[in-house]
Amino acid sequence: MSDSNIVCPIQCVKSGCDSKDFLEKHSAFVVTVVGISASALTMLFTYFLKSRCKKVSFGCLSCERDVVSDVELQNVKLDNKVPEETPQ
Repeated sequence: MSDSNIVCPIQCVKSGCDSKDFLEKHSAFVVTVVGISASALTMLFTYFLKSRCKKVSFGCLSCERDVVSDVELQNVKLDNKVPEETPQ
């Protein structure tokens, strides 16, 4: 037997394999961060849509818009027609 620095046989097996890159090692973390970021942006844009302010700004995002008044909003007529089923 030759005298070598390898003590454990598993070191021999690992030495022939390529090491995993960042995305292969941390894919669950990346998916979690992307999901949290997307949901935070969704909440932010929902706030912008539901806001009654004429000028909305958050950090580097800003929006100036015309808001429908309460009187006009009450006079809006919505037709939600559901198709009637024909009897058989």
